Amino acid sequence: MQYPPQMEEQASPGSSSRETRLLLATIGVSVVMLFVLARFRFPDRRGPEIAQPAPAPLERLASQGSFDNLASSMADLDRRVRGGLTLVRVEPAGTLTVAARVTVGRAVLRLGEGESLGPIDDRPAPSVIGRDPITGMAVITVDPDSANVVVPRSGPPRPGPRYVAVADASPRGIVLRPHYVADSATMDDAVSGLTLLSMAAAPAGMPPGSAVFTLAGTFVGLVSSSDGGATIVPADALRALAETPPAASNGDLGVEVQALTEALARIGGATGGVMVTRVESGGPADGSLVSGDIVQSVDGRPVTSPLEFTAVAQSQVPGRAIPIVFVRRGTAATVDLTPRAGPGADSAPPASAGRELGITTRTAGGRRTIASVQEGSAGARAGLQVGDAIVSVGGQNANTDLARAFRALKAGGGLLVTIERAGHRRVVALEK
Repeated sequence: MQYPPQMEEQASPGSSSRETRLLLATIGVSVVMLFVLARFRFPDRRGPEIAQPAPAPLERLASQGSFDNLASSMADLDRRVRGGLTLVRVEPAGTLTVAARVTVGRAVLRLGEGESLGPIDDRPAPSVIGRDPITGMAVITVDPDSANVVVPRSGPPRPGPRYVAVADASPRGIVLRPHYVADSATMDDAVSGLTLLSMAAAPAGMPPGSAVFTLAGTFVGLVSSSDGGATIVPADALRALAETPPAASNGDLGVEVQALTEALARIGGATGGVMVTRVESGGPADGSLVSGDIVQSVDGRPVTSPLEFTAVAQSQVPGRAIPIVFVRRGTAATVDLTPRAGPGADSAPPASAGRELGITTRTAGGRRTIASVQEGSAGARAGLQVGDAIVSVGGQNANTDLARAFRALKAGGGLLVTIERAGHRRVVALEK
């Protein structure tokens, strides 16, 4: 039986291969699209990971509300303690520092050797009524205001990490800021005889002279040094210093010393102290000490550096004999010496003399120079300037007590003072 041609279905080789190619192309395009979509949806994680910076410790420990509370606490603390602080200028550097009012009419601050106080704006320089060269703390007079006295902290320091408030000076005034303290401890200082406070804190954040408070507003003390941490003279010692200021006697033994090296200690036969390099002829130590002696203590206080020796010697009252323990060629001995008044004993004149004469002096390198001049004072009217070296007073040598000589003048009297400025000498007239 034969079928008609239209009933027969014969496969065409050309159309079959074309359909196959279309099918394969569709599959290939689909695979490519799926791969591209997969790359967008699941990116390659085999590449190097970028380290994300860790949040700051305070961000991990505290919320934004805690920061707001800290700012509010610091603002409240600033209002409470600012009245107990005063800003003073230190000469000859002209820098600003903070003084804490620890008693009515008196404040304490850190004042280094050879430094004095200068005026700020229209305010005259405050009078220094006493200083302790060992701790570097000085007592000054301020306007009496019983309502503006810092409240001293009492009791032993609390160990462990915490925050304190640090007040120091800036060109805009007194700045109060929080500072982290890792730990606190007390230490007995053999030189000063005080129990000092040591804080493990960043030295840059607690510079010497700054005042330290608890966040509760009590006064911890003043920073005396910040080498590897912060050494603080506590508030109770500062109050005792203000109540009984040390005499600004500037005792002098007529002895120069240097640090003791291992070789010097080995040859001199001592394990510690300072070595005498010069004994002034006719001075308090003439005939008792000689160059090469190793001084180990002054008036019962051990000395291990030239700075300690100078500080202890200057803290002595002239005319009172003190024991000196020294070693000479391996043999220890003790001698009693009587300090004399140093050449810089009038560097902190009484308030009455300061208001009239209006200058303070300092002694460095054997020369007595003007450290500050109050505007409108007799010193300013005579043309004295900071840095002028005093050559003679009233025809006598430079060691003459200028303040005492000026106070002895009658009203209308005058005093001739020879000074040296920029290598040239001139005579000025101080008129009362």
